[in-house]
Amino acid sequence: AVSPLRRTLQTATLAFASPRGPPERDVVFVANSDLQETSTNPSDCGTHQSVIGPNFPHVDFSELDGAWVDKEAPLHHGTHERLARLTRWCAAQDVEELVAVTHHNVCSRLLGGVSLDNCDVLGVRLDRRSLK
Repeated sequence: AVSPLRRTLQTATLAFASPRGPPERDVVFVANSDLQETSTNPSDCGTHQSVIGPNFPHVDFSELDGAWVDKEAPLHHGTHERLARLTRWCAAQDVEELVAVTHHNVCSRLLGGVSLDNCDVLGVRLDRRSLK
């Protein structure tokens, strides 16, 4: 899962690129607006998927609606609600491993104040039953 903001799409693409270029075929990129940064600063708001999508043809943007860009209420405004929905989404995924490429404040809020620097990697084992 990846935040649909350009900088995280770029990071995810580079992190999972094969030595010859594009991401490996078995890596699935799903844009999830609940992973976007928590503030409404212009740098933390995205670009509509119809504009950014052609630059990232390997990313599935189908779960995004049009309101996520401006973090419009009711679905995209409240950080607490977004992160609770993200937690439920993660628990519902039928995968053995899930990588979330996201932002500092999202990690901090999800993980109880953990502070990460840019491009830090943190492994977490989750109990799906406790996420629902």
